[in-house]
Formats: sequence, structure tokens, C-alpha cells
Amino acid sequence: MRIQKLKGMNFEEMLNASEKSAVGKEQLPIGVLRKQQVDGKYRNIVTVRQDLADNSSFCASLQEDQHYSSRLNLSQQMHFEIQSMAHGCCELGLEAGTYQTLERILREDPSVVARKGFMDDLTNQLMDAAKRLHQDGVFYWCFAPSNILLAKGSSHPMLMCHGSFFKPTDLAALYQGSETFVAPEVLQTGHGDARSDVYSLGMLLQKIYENGDMPMGMKAVVKKAVSEDSKARYASVEAMANDLKKRNSIHQSLLLSLAAVALTLLCVCLYFDFTPQTEKIDFVEQTSQQDNDEEWFGDENFDPEAELSGDPDSANVDGDTLFTKEEKKRLDEYQAKAEDIFKKQFERQADRILSKVYSNERMGAEEKVFVAGSKQLMEELIEQQTKLGGEAGLSPERTGQLANEIINRLTKEKQKTLTKKGIQK
Repeated sequence: MRIQKLKGMNFEEMLNASEKSAVGKEQLPIGVLRKQQVDGKYRNIVTVRQDLADNSSFCASLQEDQHYSSRLNLSQQMHFEIQSMAHGCCELGLEAGTYQTLERILREDPSVVARKGFMDDLTNQLMDAAKRLHQDGVFYWCFAPSNILLAKGSSHPMLMCHGSFFKPTDLAALYQGSETFVAPEVLQTGHGDARSDVYSLGMLLQKIYENGDMPMGMKAVVKKAVSEDSKARYASVEAMANDLKKRNSIHQSLLLSLAAVALTLLCVCLYFDFTPQTEKIDFVEQTSQQDNDEEWFGDENFDPEAELSGDPDSANVDGDTLFTKEEKKRLDEYQAKAEDIFKKQFERQADRILSKVYSNERMGAEEKVFVAGSKQLMEELIEQQTKLGGEAGLSPERTGQLANEIINRLTKEKQKTLTKKGIQK
């Protein structure tokens, strides 16, 4: 037995012997994690900090936590066993595997945050774990990077000691150095609830993205989560997760829509720029308008996400408004520009088609001939409305309204120019 082999050694000699056989040390709030050779095999061992190991109240709470964890069927739970050794040294034996703290991963490879799927998976799994714990009335309270283990090379988080099992007098010592990630009410009173875990998760996300660009949909969620006033936060991790999912989905759709509209309008501008014009006046006006369109939409450096990454303070974090004022302004500008291009191009086509309908020759024709010819031209008019509306990225309802206004106006103008006022019966 390991203990028998160490008999006769003093505490300093025992530590030296352990250090020689230990590899890959990781600093956790509760102590030091390392791989240590035991009976010819490497095992994950956590040496509990001496000040905590000497605290009988803390050790009793740790035993309660161990009993709970051993019965918990949760993939994000790191199961452990308490192993007591002579001379007041307390060690925990962990599950087999190779683990690193999230803190070390972020320090050694910051680019991992930008790796596809890493942050989405990490965030979702932490929230799922918190929701499961809350079903049992258990709270983690400290989602610090140093208090989260990941299997090497994966985004799968592992949690170990749950804060709500420890007495208020022991929490300050346990979370020494990690206070930033603990809710104010927990630090002040030693008590908290689901809102306290919401705060800690928000602080974790804020820390991860402190040197990078936080996703637009996440900014407002984090701001609400880390409110000093617990009542201003999300009432549960589930509510936080749902709002994050909703905002990310809407923001992604918004970016895709704006990118599609910008590309469509640019193509429309270029198409009509190379289309010959039949009237000199229209040609001059079109060239001038095209120059403006290309200046507005032809910027090769245009980045929809960058243009819409406004100050999150301008967003309503309560969920009533899902876009910032800057996003709303950009949407309105694109809508107005799209409508302007549609009206100009449709008016030219409508003028050409209606000129055939309201001509002295056609109005003087027989009724049957007039009706047949007019029906064909109206179908052509509808076809142009559908085609130009689709190119401008406008809804059928809106193009119908704009087209109707243009047709009514042109019809009145052309009726005034006719010399023959009716068709032949």
C-alpha cells in the first residue's frame, strides 16, 4: 500500500517523493491537480490546499459533495474520492483521463475560442450542467476558468466541487483568487440561487472574450447576466440559454439577409449600368443614380457584421427589442435604397408597357382587339413587377404597393394625352 511505503517519512519527505513521481500540475481553487504514479499506473490526484485540509468544517462539506457527486449521472461531472493520508494531507482521486484547466488552455492557445464549434459546445454544455444541478437544488457558484476541467483536445467541460455544499464561512477561503467569478451575494452572505450561477456564467463568457470580439447576440445576454442586482439578471440558466439562442439565431439571419440584399442591389446597379438607354434624359439620370448606387453599395470593404456591431448599450437587454439602434438604422437605409431602385426601374418598364395600352391607335381599335391586347400587356407588367421586386430583395406585398402607385400615376398622365377617348364597339 502507498501509505505503508511512506511510513517512516516526515511530511516534507513525503511531498518530495510525490513531486518526483508527479507530472502535468494544474492549479485549481481547491488545490493542485497532477498525474501521479501509483502502483505502476498514472492517476489523477488533487492535493487539497493545506489551509482547507486543516479545516474540519470544510472536510465535512467535501464529504457531502462527494456523496452527491457519486450518485449524479451527468457527463459534465468529475467524480472523485477522498483519500486521507498521514500528517493532515488530504488528496482526491479523480476519474481516469488527461485533463487541463480551461484557464491553461486559454493561456496557451487563445485561438481556441475562434475554433469552429468550440465556444458553442462549451457554453451549451456548461448551461446544460447548471440546469441539471439546479433540478436538485445544487449550485456551482464559481465557473472560473481555473475551476473548469476539459478533457485534453476537446471542448467537453468537467465540474468538480459544488459551492452550495460548503458553509458560508468556508467559501471565502475556497474561492480565494477567483472572487471575480462569484456573485456578490454569495461572497457577502454565503448564500445564493440560480441567479448566482447565471452571474458566474456571464462573467466566464466576459473573461473568455476580453481580448476578442464577443458575438453580437451574446453581448446583451452577458450584460444582463452580470448585473450586480440579482433581480435584474435572468431568473434561471434556462432563460439565459433560451435568450442567447434566440438572439444568435436572429442576428445570424439578419447578417445573411443584409449580405444578400447588398449583393443583390450591387448586381442590379451593375446590370442597369451596362444596359443601353433609349431616352437621353433617362440615360443621364440613370448614370447619375448609378454612380450614387455604386458609391453606396459598391464598397469592397463592406462588412455587414462590422457595420452592425454597434454599442450593446443601445440594445434593450430585457428582450423587447432584439436589434440595436444602429442595426435598425442600417436596415431602414437598405430598405429605402432597395425601394428607390425598384421604383426607378419599374417605372421605366411600366411607362414602356402602358404607352402601348394608352395609344391613339389602340384606343381606336375594336373592343375585342383592345381587350385581348391589353390583357397581354398587363401580364407583361406583372412579370416585370415580380422580376424587379425579386432582384431588389423586396417582399411581394411591398412591390405590389409600389407598383400600384406607379401604374395609377402613369395611367392618369397617359389618359390626359389621348386624342381618341374611347374604343370602337
